[in-house]
Amino acid sequence: MLQSFMNNSDSIISLKDLSGHYEFINSHFEHFYQVTTQQVLGKTDAALFTHEITEDFHAKDLEVAKLHTALESEDIITLSHQPARILHSIRFPLLAEDGEVYSICTQSLDVTLHHEDELRMHLAEHVFNRAGVGILVTDAKATILTVNDAFIRLTGFTEGETLGKNPQILASGKQTKEIYQSMWAALLTQGWWQGEIWNRRKNGEIYPEWLTITSIKNPAGKITNYVGIFSDFTAVIESKKRIEFLATHDELTGLPNRSLFLDRVHQAVTRASRSQHTFAIFYVDLDDFKIINDTLGHAAGDNLLIEVTHRMRECLREGDTIARFGGDEFAILLEDSSVNEADMMASRIAESLKRPHDMGNQKVYPSASVGICFYPNDGSDAETLLKNADSAMYRAKGTGKHHHYFFTDALRHATEDRLSMEHSLRKAADHNQLFLLFQPQVDINNRRLVGVESLVRWNHPEKGLLQPQQFIPQAELSGLIDPISAWAAVESCQNMARWMRQGIILPGLSINVCGDQLRSFTLVTMMRQLILELNLNASTITLEFTETALMRDIVHAQSVLRELKSLGLRLSIDDFGTGYSSLIHLQHFALDEIKIAQIFVKDLALSPDARIVAQTVIAIAKSLGIAVIAEGIENHAQLQILQDMGCIQGQGYLFAEPIPGDELVNRFIKR
Repeated sequence: MLQSFMNNSDSIISLKDLSGHYEFINSHFEHFYQVTTQQVLGKTDAALFTHEITEDFHAKDLEVAKLHTALESEDIITLSHQPARILHSIRFPLLAEDGEVYSICTQSLDVTLHHEDELRMHLAEHVFNRAGVGILVTDAKATILTVNDAFIRLTGFTEGETLGKNPQILASGKQTKEIYQSMWAALLTQGWWQGEIWNRRKNGEIYPEWLTITSIKNPAGKITNYVGIFSDFTAVIESKKRIEFLATHDELTGLPNRSLFLDRVHQAVTRASRSQHTFAIFYVDLDDFKIINDTLGHAAGDNLLIEVTHRMRECLREGDTIARFGGDEFAILLEDSSVNEADMMASRIAESLKRPHDMGNQKVYPSASVGICFYPNDGSDAETLLKNADSAMYRAKGTGKHHHYFFTDALRHATEDRLSMEHSLRKAADHNQLFLLFQPQVDINNRRLVGVESLVRWNHPEKGLLQPQQFIPQAELSGLIDPISAWAAVESCQNMARWMRQGIILPGLSINVCGDQLRSFTLVTMMRQLILELNLNASTITLEFTETALMRDIVHAQSVLRELKSLGLRLSIDDFGTGYSSLIHLQHFALDEIKIAQIFVKDLALSPDARIVAQTVIAIAKSLGIAVIAEGIENHAQLQILQDMGCIQGQGYLFAEPIPGDELVNRFIKR
């Protein structure tokens, strides 16, 4: 009976004498350790198990024999090719009549699964309490049974204030009955519901949360619990609102952007077409804002834009719209406005901007140029109205500061001509309408050729030969100056290479470079490729930049010029004295040459100021080791003054006008 009882026990049972030899094992021992009674009886642990298990069992058996009492322990058993198992063991001594221990009995239960369940429960409890989302668990009647730490943090209610209560303690009162009905219907039919709701914290604050509710069922399919998991949705909603706002508004000023402004003009067109009313569009551009931005810094520029926005807003009526298009450009929609009202509004804005604005230790006096047009006389759609207001603004800017200008038929024709010119200009290079002329540069003392400047001309199919001043400004406004300048550089270098193959050597070639090319490093790549492919001597090529282009971003310009200089190219400032640079910048640009602007050369015989400028430029350039070329020399009086000042090189109609390449070779180059 005892044998049967022990073999049918759930325990793993063994008996060892004091020397550690097994005297008995039950069938569960055999099954657990995968041994037979014959293999075990009379053996010690050392013959059956690993060294680690043997040492562990031996130490625990000795402790029982020493203390003469039962001891509980946790045994971790790792058998070959099997995962570790955990046994809960009780070892107790068998005592003889004299009280001496003669055997050790061990009874063990495999608690591996139970242990794993405990670990999972512990992990679940840790996740529950450490989760970043709020969690509450209710019974089937929606009575709160437990909440986690995040719930307490998000709602402000303590555990004691929520247990035994209904989740309705969180209700904000903002949700409709239909939402709750939909929620419970989904829980009953689908077993879960998810959505955005508004709840109330303990302090009364109402907040949005993203809530997921899941029903828990027992094996019989009956609902026993509900689990609600939620997160504070405030940051997400605010971020979404911010993104939506920035899609239609300017971040700096908070004003509507171009997209929203055009939409409001579209709406104004619809309203005005029904009511036969008119409205005005203002295109506003701040005067000299770039100078302020460059000299005082972008932070100061942003501060000024915010102040200007505030002043213009104060001038407008309720219902009018002001927008910022970026940079220093604004637009205004004046609903139901007459010409007189628009004129008064433009004057009011101008007066408002005239007030000084403190920027640190300086006072700035902002001003703006304003172009004005009207619906429907000046356009029947938003895009046309805005384009025409822009054209009027440019006319206003040409008349000086603090001016506004109304769009006129004459301006309309000028705009149409400009657009037509831009359209034709886009096709000019592809249709071989552009070509180069070359103006000689000479030593003004002996008339010896020292170089040539390549100049772009346009043979317009309808208007004939166009001078640079007739199309270059439009090319700059339309963004076409970059490809035109690139074409001119490639064509110039190819001409120079062709002459070299014919044995004709130019002493030097000057190529004009636009500001758009300088703003990127594509110019460096292009010139490097041309020099290598055409086998040109880089030291005979001079790139001419305007002061304005160099001063737009001095640090970037210096970087690009260093790259060009490393190719062996020569660098020159064209029309020096007409831009915003100072002589101190010359030493930072690694220049080889300065060209005195034609405007000063023209007035040399009449204007003392022009002579002072020319003399100063020549003196400073000489001290820095920079060559000087005077542009636009047209008569002997100018030539004599320049010679007296020590100027050595020049170009102008006195020596030669721009001429075709073949004529240049025949007149000035000896083979």
